Amino acid sequence: MPITSSFFRLMMKLAATIAAITLLFTGSAMAKTEDWLWDINSFETNIQIQQNGSIVVSEKIIADFTKEKHHGIVRYIPVKYRDSFGNKLNLRLSLISIKDEHGKDWNFEQSNEGENVVFKIGDPDTYLQDLAVFIITYKVDRALTYFNDHTELYWNATGTEWDVPMRNVKTIISLPSNPADKDLKATCFTGGYGSGAQNCAASIANGTITYEVTNPDQNATDLYPRQGLTVVAGFPVNLVNKPSSLQQTFWFLADNWGYFLPIFTFALMYYLWKTRGRDPVVSRTTIMPIYRPPNGLTPTEIGTIIDEEVDIIDINSAIIDLAVKGYITIKEIKEKTWIFESSDYEFEMIKDIQSDANLKPHEKKIASALFDSNQKIKLSMLKNKFYKDIPEIKNNVYQELVSKGYFPVNPEQVRSVYYTIGGVITCVAFFGIGGLLTVFGISVPLGLLASGIIILIFSSRMPAKTKKGVETFYLIKGLEEFINTAEKDRIKFQEKENIFETLLPYAMTLGLASKWSKAFQEIYKTPPKWYSSNDPNYLNHFNTLYLLDRLNSVNSNMQSTFTSSPRSASGGGSGFSGGFSGGGFGGGGGSAW
Repeated sequence: MPITSSFFRLMMKLAATIAAITLLFTGSAMAKTEDWLWDINSFETNIQIQQNGSIVVSEKIIADFTKEKHHGIVRYIPVKYRDSFGNKLNLRLSLISIKDEHGKDWNFEQSNEGENVVFKIGDPDTYLQDLAVFIITYKVDRALTYFNDHTELYWNATGTEWDVPMRNVKTIISLPSNPADKDLKATCFTGGYGSGAQNCAASIANGTITYEVTNPDQNATDLYPRQGLTVVAGFPVNLVNKPSSLQQTFWFLADNWGYFLPIFTFALMYYLWKTRGRDPVVSRTTIMPIYRPPNGLTPTEIGTIIDEEVDIIDINSAIIDLAVKGYITIKEIKEKTWIFESSDYEFEMIKDIQSDANLKPHEKKIASALFDSNQKIKLSMLKNKFYKDIPEIKNNVYQELVSKGYFPVNPEQVRSVYYTIGGVITCVAFFGIGGLLTVFGISVPLGLLASGIIILIFSSRMPAKTKKGVETFYLIKGLEEFINTAEKDRIKFQEKENIFETLLPYAMTLGLASKWSKAFQEIYKTPPKWYSSNDPNYLNHFNTLYLLDRLNSVNSNMQSTFTSSPRSASGGGSGFSGGFSGGGFGGGGGSAW
């Protein structure tokens, strides 16, 4: 059924109820058309259904201005509807002519107001004080509804929004190809919007359907103000040509342009990614295994270049790296409370870090966040504290990599811009869906929601490396290849350099610590000086896999501790199944001016 909005539907039903109550109490007082300063003496509608599926509507309206002079009438016809899914469904109305009974053109102004096409007919310099005939002829596309077993025209012939009564209300529907009467179906409804009354008669003869209002009150006018005639005609599916799928798709997308938004957004984001978010092409892409970090990069820098983001594991690996380098020690403390056992970790700074020229700014910042002004500190003491330093740590890493030419700009800032845009669009679509539905239909909020998600998906891919960054990326992949394919015999040549400990933080940030530790399981038997535990099993059963197990526990605890923070204080349808007056397409109303 044609629905402009739920509010409009509610208000029209309320108006119909008030009108019915008013009629109940006023009785014959309203039955006299003399009581109205002007009225519609006749409203005859002729509808010709065309072979191509369009309809040509000719409305002959005879207005009686004998009691009160007017310039003419205003006729407004709804053309914007919603389907059952909330999508826009707009009729295509094109005016053919507006003439009088002698074929003379009337002066008129045409406009679009909200959901209606409005015709203001008459001359502002001339008053009419007699019967005036207005013949409005227009063509409408998309008014038919196509079902499996029949095609249907469900048309509000007069509209239910006239503020004067109507007499002699009649509608005639002509069909192409002169169909057999037995193949046609017809019904009609009268009254205010939502009324199921059928004070009308439908007759079929020679392929033509005629509808007339038959008011049971012989002293009354045919239709009171805010009442109308709605007609329904059903005919065989092959009688008219159904619009092609291409035409229906064009109409649908033209009415619901919001569905184009994700397509446009994807095309735009793909273009931006291709021109700004893609790494430059380099000549050397062969991955050759190397056993030293390229360009003296720290584990944190290595992890950031690989995925263009500073992760918690990159920060954790920096702490392990400082321990390997001899700047700090890590002590595991096993504590028992009743039958429960818990682990804490004590970090101790054994060499001055802040004044050491060999360390990079982000390493010093991580150490500063870890120890603050302490020489020793337990990991549990950093709960709800360390998180405040993470943004600055990340910023230090990004700034260093930008200044050294690995990234053209801070990749976090690039992501943030697109995350923000995508997030705002998604929130507008989600939280503003009510207002967007009322104005634009379902296509715009769905289109915006999909567009926001597309931008969010692309945002992680928008940071790009420089040429130097890409070349270094392939060197890092060489280090990754070496760690990933480590063999005992080959690693023995590097034992003097203590390569296991040196590359362990890098293996952790690359996600290869397990393979790296397994390769040294039978070679590396001495516990490192920088890690200790009061657990007797640590010394009695030490090997690299056991050490890794303890370090994984350290990492897990550091991750939960470092990131912990305190809590912040419708148109169409079928008229044969539950139809009503005012249903279907067409309708509207009018007034005098």
